[in-house]
Amino acid sequence: MKYELSQAGYRDFLNTLTFTQQVNRTAVSPTAAVGTLALTTFGNQYRNYVAIKTPSNGVTPAVYGCDANGNISFDEAADGEWVSCSFLSWQDAAAYLDWSGLAPMTEFQYEYMCRGVSSAGSNPASYGEFAWGNNTACSITYNLSGPVTAAELVSNPCAPPLGNILDFNTSNNVFGPIRNGVFAVSGGSRISSGASYFGVMDLSGGLAEYAITVGTVAGRSTRYTPNGDGNISANGYAQLSIGANGFWPGMEGNISNSTVNTCASTCEVTGYAGLILRGGHWFANASNCAIAYRGLLGSNGRNYYNGCRGVLDIR
Repeated sequence: MKYELSQAGYRDFLNTLTFTQQVNRTAVSPTAAVGTLALTTFGNQYRNYVAIKTPSNGVTPAVYGCDANGNISFDEAADGEWVSCSFLSWQDAAAYLDWSGLAPMTEFQYEYMCRGVSSAGSNPASYGEFAWGNNTACSITYNLSGPVTAAELVSNPCAPPLGNILDFNTSNNVFGPIRNGVFAVSGGSRISSGASYFGVMDLSGGLAEYAITVGTVAGRSTRYTPNGDGNISANGYAQLSIGANGFWPGMEGNISNSTVNTCASTCEVTGYAGLILRGGHWFANASNCAIAYRGLLGSNGRNYYNGCRGVLDIR
């Protein structure tokens, strides 16, 4: 995925699910009132705008929309559909990836997306480097123009050699994720847009992204990770085929990083063992957004900094 999963993308996913599936893929009952935020019960929504548009009656599924301005008129031009989607647990992200035919990325894939094909010649590695290829990051407080619209922009970005990043230093006027690819503007460069070697956006800062770790038994047991098959379980979880050649983190309730993931019974992804969060996030220090930072091992939950990005494994 070139971009992190947007709020429109997760909204559209929710709107394909049954009532029972929606119960497990949101933080609030689908029967809650119109305008109730679907993914967070925090007092501060941290720029997450996915809300109930039409409540469920307990049988028929709810309909979800985005409503950044809180006027109970959904999916308008300034309702935040293009903002990266936070408050996603691993089970949420896994279900979305399975449904969309994608797979969770590994740590190796994350670093490859950032660094490219070689650290030699014209693409040398640098200590503490970010996804845009050097170790210098913007640290001023950003201001937004056209907030929560498709034209949302940072009006005061930094210029090279400072890479643009949404982190603790720059997000004081934002306090949450921003539009996917917001730093990529006409005439910009890899550094000014914060892009990776391959042009993948927001791999440093923005939202933290789930990856399969090589640092635990559970993570290493997911070798040959299969792509999703377009279907999720009746309960709303990612579900792989019994007897498949590979596994996903947290299969069949596994929460122990010292236990291998297996697919012998339901094959639902209801645990989280084998995960790490990579790339840092909008509330992290810049150093925690560096490519090599690995300090969020095994993190899970609907946090204000957790997002989703998948890959397509071609073999």
